[in-house]
Amino acid sequence: MDKEQTYSVLKLVASMALSVALSILIKKKTEISTNDTPKDVDFIHNYTEAEPNSEDLIMALIVRMDLKMTKGKATAQCCHAAVALNSIVNEDILNQWKNNGQPKYILKCQSQEDLHNIAKEARKSNIQAYIIRDAGRTQIPSGSETVLGIGPAKKSIIDEITKGLQKY
Repeated sequence: MDKEQTYSVLKLVASMALSVALSILIKKKTEISTNDTPKDVDFIHNYTEAEPNSEDLIMALIVRMDLKMTKGKATAQCCHAAVALNSIVNEDILNQWKNNGQPKYILKCQSQEDLHNIAKEARKSNIQAYIIRDAGRTQIPSGSETVLGIGPAKKSIIDEITKGLQKY
């Protein structure tokens, strides 16, 4: 194995170790000790996935296809976009979206220019838009704009902004 492959494997192992450690910490934090009274766990939601109606709030994640990212890389970039939007969206809108099952669309665009045009249209409609730039540690050059996240916003508005885009 060459130096670059070794580095990639070490990063993967470190990432997996961090994931395991975080899951253990989260589990311990949410466990109910024998001295505590039982509490409702508010982060477990039971809902049936359904196609949102035009008034439901949705989030759209638009992936650049010209970068030729693997599905795993594209998925990670979409996760970054969703987390970023969660931190900047109005709390009332965010809560309404969360209470409706957090619906998301994953769509494809062909270029950085397409990504920018969609972001401009979202911002014209007063919808949050966030472009993810990759750190360049794996598949693509540092600073590459990989995914645009928009919303949550009314499905009808997201549909208008993203018309012509295909599902990922």
